[in-house]
Amino acid sequence: MSSRRERLDEFVESRAHGGQSFSGGLLVCGVQLLASALEDRRREVYRTPHSHHTNHAVGSILLLTAALEAWLNEVIDYTSRVLTSPEDIRELAGRPILDKFCEVPQRLGGARLPDDADLESVTSVRNEIAHFLPRGSTQWSDDLPSALQPLQRAGLLITSGRSGVDFHWTQKLHSYSLAYWSWSVVDIAVERLLGALLRLNEPTAGVAGGLIQPAASHNFRMYRRVCPPEALDRFDEQHGLDITSPTGQA
Repeated sequence: MSSRRERLDEFVESRAHGGQSFSGGLLVCGVQLLASALEDRRREVYRTPHSHHTNHAVGSILLLTAALEAWLNEVIDYTSRVLTSPEDIRELAGRPILDKFCEVPQRLGGARLPDDADLESVTSVRNEIAHFLPRGSTQWSDDLPSALQPLQRAGLLITSGRSGVDFHWTQKLHSYSLAYWSWSVVDIAVERLLGALLRLNEPTAGVAGGLIQPAASHNFRMYRRVCPPEALDRFDEQHGLDITSPTGQA
C-alpha cells in the first residue's frame, strides 16, 4: 500500500478533528507569484493588450489549485465533526477536486452542486502543468491538448495573432490573463460552495459561518489587489510599455 493511501485511510478513519489550515499560506505564495507575473510585463517579453508571456503564471496556477484542494480537505475535516458517521464525507478527501467541490454539500444533507465547466478547465491546466508529458506533433499549431482548446477560443492563451505562425502549447500556458482568470474562477467557485454550506441546517451552517467562511472569503480574494488584464493599458501607460502584438489574443 502506498504512503498516500495509508495517509488517506488514516484521515478517513480518524475520529479526531485536526482543525489545522494549510491553504492560507499556499494562497499567499500564489498571489505573490501572480504579482511577479504582472511585474514580468515590464521586462523584454511578448505583450498583447490583455496579457503577456510570464513564467510566473504557471507557478501561480499550481499554488492556487494546491490551495483549493487543501481548503476543500479542510472543509471536509471541519464539517465532518457534525456527522454521526464522519467517514461519509471524509472519504471525499481522496477524490479529484471537482468531485469534492460538487459533492461536499450533498454529503452534508444538501444538494449536489452543478458541474462547473470553468473550474474543470482550471484543473485541466493544473494537470497539464503538474503532470507534464511531451506531445508529439508535426506542427506546433496542431499540438494543443483538447482540454485546453476552449481556453484558446476564449482568448486566454498567448497567441501570435498571425496565420501559420504560433507559439508552442507549453508557451501558451505562460499567460498572465490565464493565471488571473484562474484565480477569478476559483474565487467564484469558493463563494458558491460557501453559499451552499451556509444554506444547510444547523449545526453545519454554524460551522461554515464560524470556522470556514471568514478566512476563505479573505484568502481567495487576495488576488484582487493585483492589476486585472482589462486594466493593463493603464499599467502600460504608467511604465511606458509598448504592445508587441496588437492582434495577438490574451
